[in-house]
Amino acid sequence: MNSEVQAVVRLTDAPLALLVGPNAKRTGPRLTADQQRAYLQTLAQKQNTVANQVAAMGGRELGRVSKLHNALIVSIPSAQLNRLAGDTASPSQTGLLLLYGDAKTGKEAEIVTVTP
Repeated sequence: MNSEVQAVVRLTDAPLALLVGPNAKRTGPRLTADQQRAYLQTLAQKQNTVANQVAAMGGRELGRVSKLHNALIVSIPSAQLNRLAGDTASPSQTGLLLLYGDAKTGKEAEIVTVTP
């Protein structure tokens, strides 16, 4: 049986909030609005690359985040997890791949290190 698992794939580029800076509402952001939009477009392009890789493995994108975290939420056949986290991993992936196999208590998540 080739069940699907849900995973959060964290990418290497910093999320927007880190570039804008701490206390940006109080002290003012480090980036202009145009710079922020351009940076979000750059993140989206890199996330698209990973999403295309996931689709090529029979998976699908469930969502993405880029302001507080830079990550994709995906559903992928469990048989493809090693491939996603292994040699074919995008160079923009890093850190952790959080795998959510089911919602049963005690089986919420496993953590696999992504080593591209």
